[in-house]
Amino acid sequence: MIAGQPTGGPEDPCSPLSGRTDSRQVGGDSVTGASNLPIEVTSFVGRAHEVSSIAQTLRSVRLVTLTGLAGVGKTRLAMRVANDLSREFRDGVWLVELAQLQHGSLLAHTVAQSLGIHDESGRPPLDLLVEYLKQHELLLVLDNCEHMISDCTELVNTLLRRVERLKVLATSREALQAPGEHVWTVEPLSTSAAEMPVPFQGDGGHAPAVRLFAQRGMAATGRFTLNPDNLSQVVKICEQLDGIPLAIELAAAQLPVLSLNEILERLDDRFSLLRTNRGGFVPHHRTLRDTVDWSFRLCHTDEQILWVRCSVFAGSFTLTGAEIVCSGDEVQREKVLELLSALVSKSIMLREEQHGQIRYRMLDTIRHYGWDLLAEGGTAAEIQRRHVQYYLELADQASREWFGPAQLEWIRRLRAEHANLRAALFHCSSHPDVLSIGGRIVTTLATPWIHDGLAAEVRHWLEQLLAELPPNSSQAGRLMAVTALTTSSQGDLEPSRAMASALRQHAATIGDKFALAHALVTSGAVSLIGGDYAEAAGMMIEAVDLLAAFPQSRAVLLRVQAEMAIASCLLRTGNFSKAEDHARQAMALCREHGERTIQACSRMLLAQAVFRQGKPDEAITHVMEALRLRRALPDPLTAVLSVELLASVLATIGDYQQAAVLLGASQQLWRDTNGRGLRFGFISEQRMESERRTREELGEARFTLAFEQGAQLSLSEVVDYCLGGGDALPKTPAKPRPALEYPSYP
Repeated sequence: MIAGQPTGGPEDPCSPLSGRTDSRQVGGDSVTGASNLPIEVTSFVGRAHEVSSIAQTLRSVRLVTLTGLAGVGKTRLAMRVANDLSREFRDGVWLVELAQLQHGSLLAHTVAQSLGIHDESGRPPLDLLVEYLKQHELLLVLDNCEHMISDCTELVNTLLRRVERLKVLATSREALQAPGEHVWTVEPLSTSAAEMPVPFQGDGGHAPAVRLFAQRGMAATGRFTLNPDNLSQVVKICEQLDGIPLAIELAAAQLPVLSLNEILERLDDRFSLLRTNRGGFVPHHRTLRDTVDWSFRLCHTDEQILWVRCSVFAGSFTLTGAEIVCSGDEVQREKVLELLSALVSKSIMLREEQHGQIRYRMLDTIRHYGWDLLAEGGTAAEIQRRHVQYYLELADQASREWFGPAQLEWIRRLRAEHANLRAALFHCSSHPDVLSIGGRIVTTLATPWIHDGLAAEVRHWLEQLLAELPPNSSQAGRLMAVTALTTSSQGDLEPSRAMASALRQHAATIGDKFALAHALVTSGAVSLIGGDYAEAAGMMIEAVDLLAAFPQSRAVLLRVQAEMAIASCLLRTGNFSKAEDHARQAMALCREHGERTIQACSRMLLAQAVFRQGKPDEAITHVMEALRLRRALPDPLTAVLSVELLASVLATIGDYQQAAVLLGASQQLWRDTNGRGLRFGFISEQRMESERRTREELGEARFTLAFEQGAQLSLSEVVDYCLGGGDALPKTPAKPRPALEYPSYP
């Protein structure tokens, strides 16, 4: 399996990275020529010299910032440069889109998520970033830095200072003012008549601005072409628009309803009025604002209202979201689809398809224009309230359905809505009247987010909201329960114990059995992490008894977590048979409800239990099933634990070659998942003994070669290797080698 090129598997349908990879799937993996750059859906016009020059500059310096006014094409130019450079960086180029990020405190989280770094430890995101980037050689593209310039400057300074091989390409309306920064000012496209071919040669040889208008005009109408009769009008339009690409695209989008003469006349009338009466703008900035003003006024009244209201969304949104949040008064709900389609045709709204679902979004400049009008119109508070309420209801629905057959769909949906959920939480954390709603959102989403590698962000929002909520409120109690779990998993045991104890006392006082069960699961988890296995198991058993009376999915999820915790305690105390029973109970509940993520965890625990009872073949079967479940779901920690366990099983049955490969793979993957602190003592001991035996049997040279081959595999490749990407893993040999001896644990 290892000789030659590794067998690649299917693309992970839940990858947090939207875009493409030229070689391997990512998410903590080392990949050649990889990227998450979006695929270009429209032609790139002009700027060949700029692309070449910026790429050459990046070959010799570590930080280049593209500056320029809004709409001038900084992002598109950066994407083209990054795409051209992708194969020059061993681990590719990675885009971080910042336009939808509203607060600098989540900047490092956002960069880590864009890189596919799965956080199981809850460590500070900046530390995770530095550790990850030190092991990789890549180009980081930070797009739209201007609204958090100081945060971006601080982050870039830190990363470049601490990570030797990192290079950064940034876009911003102003320079970062960072040490070693090379600033490249992006100018508007040329409209120069000197570039016009004589005689007329179609659209291919004209000035870039003219070619852009022609190509977008063709896209809008399906029939527009440059010819000797319309060339002068197109040139005048592009000159009026100062060669600003976004302004040119907005104008070309009007061709289905306006002639060139009508566009030119309206531009002349509108701009002469605006330029007479509006001061304070440099010419190009004024031109873009005037163009957006002009595009706004060409929209019908109900289209204008929807444009303005949709600016409340951060990132993309669905038709349903727009109907619920933005309809009312002048905008009837049943007309929202028609209005969105009209805005798409006018290049105000962008339409995208993700996993079979249509989503809409606006460019940052268009969205900010709409938000300004929303704030000026006095309706921002109401639209913001609807937005928060909509995402509260979405979070509630996710908490009910995530533990079930729709889990994969919810994983994708929550990722797509992440920016909007962040925006809702940010609004709640800064407005006392909706603090409790923010608390409900973060507590209901804590489990899905933590399983998706967002433990640090969960803790961020918990701390933000707890700092503002009254300490005796019911919502504060729910936040404390989640906080106790997240802080204990990060090693802060004393405050976690205090919170867990307070929760138990409160639940007992009010006589709420479900709350008591929840408090017991929380307390038991804290005790388990703290090493008090007897106390942890006792609390979890009591919780299971209480939860049997509650059929809701949330109660079943708690029961599964309790059963798995009991199995973990029993594994650690050497009672492997009873551990098997509780792992099977957890697995059965997951299968009964169509759940897969936690089922993979329970499978891995079951494999560990039967392996320790001397059943390696059965252990392999359960590990394989855990890895199959992982293929479609974002749980790298379970995958890595499964791979490490499989290495130990293979060493036990004497397949030392593959054991060495998987030992190397798991060691590297532990680094990439940032979850080493979650590997309990007996698992570490088990690995050490397996590694010692394998090294002894193979000899140093063969062991090192196989180990290093494994360390080069990505997570997807390791899973494919285990599941038989080329050959099936062997069953127990006819004459099995002696089982490895492990110490017992009190």
